[in-house]
Amino acid sequence: MTSENSPEQAEIVVIGAGLSGLCAAEGLSARGHDVLVLEASEQLGGRTRTQTSLGLALDCGGAYVGQHHTEVRQLADRLGIPLQRTVAEGASLFDLAGRLHRSDGEHAPFSALAFGLALDRIEELADQVDLHSPGASPNAEMQDRITVHSWLRAEEMPADACLLIEQIVREMLASDPDEVSLLHFLFYVKSGGGLPFLTAFAGGAQEFRLAGGAQGLCGRLAARLDRQVRTGSAVRRITQTADSVQVHADGLRVECSQLVLATGPGQERSIELDLPTAHPPVVPASKGGSAVKVHLVYRTPFWRNSGLSGWVTADRPPIRFLVDDSNGRDGLGVLVGFLTGTEAQAWSSGSVTWGDLTARLAEWLGTDALEPLHLQAQDWLRQPWIQGCYAAVPELGAWAGVRSNGHPGGFAGPIHRVGSEYSPYFYGHLEGAVRSAQAVAQQVARGDIASSGVSR
Repeated sequence: MTSENSPEQAEIVVIGAGLSGLCAAEGLSARGHDVLVLEASEQLGGRTRTQTSLGLALDCGGAYVGQHHTEVRQLADRLGIPLQRTVAEGASLFDLAGRLHRSDGEHAPFSALAFGLALDRIEELADQVDLHSPGASPNAEMQDRITVHSWLRAEEMPADACLLIEQIVREMLASDPDEVSLLHFLFYVKSGGGLPFLTAFAGGAQEFRLAGGAQGLCGRLAARLDRQVRTGSAVRRITQTADSVQVHADGLRVECSQLVLATGPGQERSIELDLPTAHPPVVPASKGGSAVKVHLVYRTPFWRNSGLSGWVTADRPPIRFLVDDSNGRDGLGVLVGFLTGTEAQAWSSGSVTWGDLTARLAEWLGTDALEPLHLQAQDWLRQPWIQGCYAAVPELGAWAGVRSNGHPGGFAGPIHRVGSEYSPYFYGHLEGAVRSAQAVAQQVARGDIASSGVSR
């Protein structure tokens, strides 16, 4: 290992060994570039994390893939990772306004007309958003100052339509609807292919998961690199001279000509940047979403005996979202729950327990829910090198103050930012992470982006 006084040499340094960073590194390495990846934590994967329990690979972070996610599906195929269908048949449950409703998809426990009109209005406004520069969209300043919660009331939406739209915000953005600007919500909807795709399992963004877990993508990408990923190498400072970019990490210093920053907008703020020729990022000041993902494993998917799909939406804490993940699990029953926003913070503080969760599941599915074989929780609020999940959520008014600098995808002189937040398409998804990385590799290969001026 080199010391601070003896810098290591690399043509390109990638900071961050999540999916986007490793995909960029593999693409650049395959084109003949000398690439070194630095990762602050001791493991690969970033916001993908797979834990094996009872012989099951359980995705504790990013997991789902849909038909429109063409690039991540092609990547999985190239790496030899098959897809597993997630769709479960049966009736859904809606725990709304103090009543438990059972729906087979034909009879909704709410006003389908009012909800449909609300969705149409959202899609109409989302169509006007400029994906490459949301802050330049029509009415951007007004839409970025108002929260989704406030907008719904200003629009005088019916109560059940408001409730369901706010549930969608919590589920998709891992934030409370009074924290998310209308503009960011509209951008997210358009970026992700529209609400029907984003919210669906069958035919939607959650139709498949990656067999063996999504973190397997990262492991296989890392294995294809010429240089081993340096884990435990937190980058503290990045400086630029007339001849090179200097990366100062724990225990080493690396000199390179170009830099790929794959940390996400939040974590980037923990790095001291002195890059006078770099353009500012095209994603505004943000915070990470608040998410806790829980798995409960049972001897069988017992809820199916009652004709239930395992899919539950609720309007009250401690848990609002539940889905079945039992397909391909050798007969075991697996339920995945999502605590987001305020509920995630309550879990992280210890004020919500497993007993609270299983008691709520028993209300929905029966007393068998009280006897899981295995419990597993991934608290993304407690990951120091991640700073939230699923993706960054810009602060109110932040998008309106940012305009595209002509470098789509976060390209900025000697520094190239990649990640699902830097893709105008499928922001916050595995697909967005892969697209962003591929765009950087292609741009560097074409020589469209100026380096620091170093000739090697």
